Amino acid sequence: MAKEKQIAFYMTNRSASELDKIQEIIAAKEGRVTKAYVLNQAIYKYYEYIKEHYGIDDEKDETN
Repeated sequence: MAKEKQIAFYMTNRSASELDKIQEIIAAKEGRVTKAYVLNQAIYKYYEYIKEHYGIDDEKDETN
């Protein structure tokens, strides 16, 4: 069972506006989505990018 964490943070106006736009695009294509869903998906994608950029593979990764 995955442990979930709740965080609170401030966003710039640009980030908040772009998050709203992303949510609207996904909602139009896939149905209603939450901002939390959008942020989680962005984190997953960015994590994959970082692993590739720094040459980290899943076997060396101890965060999972």
